[in-house]
Amino acid sequence: MTGDLRKIYKKIGATRSNINFLTRCRKYNVIPKGFLSKSRISTIKSTQMEVRFARIRMREMLNVLHAKLFLLDLDRVSFPNKHSCKFSIDQLTQFQNKMYFTRMKILNKKFSNLMTNRPNKPRTMYKLDAVVNMSSKELTEDERRVLARGFKFRPTLKQLPIKDIIISTEALIKNSKNSSRCCNENADQGSKRNGQNARQRKKKANQAEYIHSRMESSE
Repeated sequence: MTGDLRKIYKKIGATRSNINFLTRCRKYNVIPKGFLSKSRISTIKSTQMEVRFARIRMREMLNVLHAKLFLLDLDRVSFPNKHSCKFSIDQLTQFQNKMYFTRMKILNKKFSNLMTNRPNKPRTMYKLDAVVNMSSKELTEDERRVLARGFKFRPTLKQLPIKDIIISTEALIKNSKNSSRCCNENADQGSKRNGQNARQRKKKANQAEYIHSRMESSE
């Protein structure tokens, strides 16, 4: 544990501002220049790979910042002679907030520049000449574009219906419990019937054996 308590509070404010900045960058799919390496090959595949690795670096940096913030909080809590510090808790909190807003002012400008210089999403090129209409129906332009995506194309939802999934899952669980209860009841009833039938067959067999033995004794 190094430094005084005021430096620890300032580091906490700066770390929180960096976490806020990187979280917003990941949310809006913008990548700061420090996370991109110098491109050696200018191809579409290499650009995609570089963007992917840059996002991985951003995620790892966020993990590092969260770990740093956790350690700084530990240092703040376990700081020796905290009560003998010349600054009060309110003053230390002001130092922390001042550092946070000072850093955020710089990072907000950086974020706005990244948003303005963000490249537009490339337009999807469809292989419309690969679609051969062998039917009598004339296809629309949208239908041709969907078919041009190939056999592996599958439409996806923009937002998952989480509430509907939960409701249907709970209904399925309730129905399965009811069906299992009915199956158990039917099985119990079936076993009872089988037991009664077995006892009746055994009783009839005993009666037949008794009659047969009486007839042999009378002869």
